[in-house]
Amino acid sequence: MDLGTALVTTAGVASGASVILAGITSKPLDAIYGRYVQMLAPFWLLVGVGVLLAAGNRVALRRAAVAAALLVLGGAMVAARLAYVNSRGHELRYGGFSAPDLMALTGGWRQMRPVTATVVGLIGLLVLVVALRLPRLRLPVLAALVVVNLICMNLITDRLVRSLEEGTGPRPLLAEVGVRRGERVAASTGVVYTLRFNLGHQVTWADVRWFGERPPANAQVVLTRWDPGQPGDWDGARYGFVRLGGNVDQHWAAWRRS
Repeated sequence: MDLGTALVTTAGVASGASVILAGITSKPLDAIYGRYVQMLAPFWLLVGVGVLLAAGNRVALRRAAVAAALLVLGGAMVAARLAYVNSRGHELRYGGFSAPDLMALTGGWRQMRPVTATVVGLIGLLVLVVALRLPRLRLPVLAALVVVNLICMNLITDRLVRSLEEGTGPRPLLAEVGVRRGERVAASTGVVYTLRFNLGHQVTWADVRWFGERPPANAQVVLTRWDPGQPGDWDGARYGFVRLGGNVDQHWAAWRRS
């Protein structure tokens, strides 16, 4: 019953997220958005290890073969989807909140590579089966996996997480430009959404409302697009605001009502 619940939960959450996000995700559309189901990956890994440990050799090999077939089938379906979309001149990207480890395993930052992911998965499955069926290899393989995981985590941090943080982390901080705790802050949809979210996360004392061109009447500070000479540049002086500062390279500025 517990496994059935976990299976329904996994399939339901993955399918539901795909259906819901398909209608609200900005173009280019997301090829993968794994944050909602990734938490279940350790559970299914433990289930697989338990199944292989408890079964005899023939049963274990049959179940491993089923897992390999599902992995190949899934990789083929993803590859077919990407090829179909690409043939029509469109692009699919990683979701804005997808996991860096998925990006690393599939071999690309800007795009998913299903063949690479499938090969990595098959190699991992083979190593797991061999290690579990041969007791003398369990500890060495476990130690090797720990070492490989540590190396991969450092590479992911250096090559993916830090570069992502540098590209989407707003500089300077709101406190550094003079935004004070307790002030009512609103953010313009003209600010790139990743920066808008990250700027809003610095306002820990209240929700940050979004607006289009005209700021809310009760907003004391607004975060808007700063793009001199371009149509999207926001002139706060028209609404009685004075610019506090911001980052013209990241195209955002903070304004206080005068």
